[in-house]
Amino acid sequence: MIYFIKLNDFVKIGFSDDVSKRITQLQTSSPYDLDVLCIIEGDYDKEKELHELFKQYSARGEWFYLSEEILEYIKSCKDLKWSLGFEKQEDVVLNPLKKLRLSLNMSMEEAAQKIGVTKQSYQASELRCLQGKITIGTLAKYAKAFGANLEYRIVQKVN
Repeated sequence: MIYFIKLNDFVKIGFSDDVSKRITQLQTSSPYDLDVLCIIEGDYDKEKELHELFKQYSARGEWFYLSEEILEYIKSCKDLKWSLGFEKQEDVVLNPLKKLRLSLNMSMEEAAQKIGVTKQSYQASELRCLQGKITIGTLAKYAKAFGANLEYRIVQKVN
């Protein structure tokens, strides 16, 4: 089976014959809580196919920057995690800048023009947002240019 595990802004795409055991091993060796995003049917070849499909988001080894494209892929899969006893996680919004642009049906060129930067500069901003390397001030500036407000908050986790 193939598993997608989220850790902060990364996702591990891996294969195991015994997914429950493997996820337990990973959680034991991690100082952070891991979120099981999805478990699907698949073998070693399918894992390699997925690594190739998402290679532009590769961080290291089987770890990838969690992108909207990876999330869309996960949403399109027949998820088996419930049958293995894993709990449902809330939907993840990774790149609010890209999500806002797409909700306004804007191309990168249109967004860049609205903000007053080049397409390449805007594209780099979306990448920095995905990686968590964009400043709150920049996000606020872009949100305002798109007619939106930036709300930044921390919500306590309910156990």
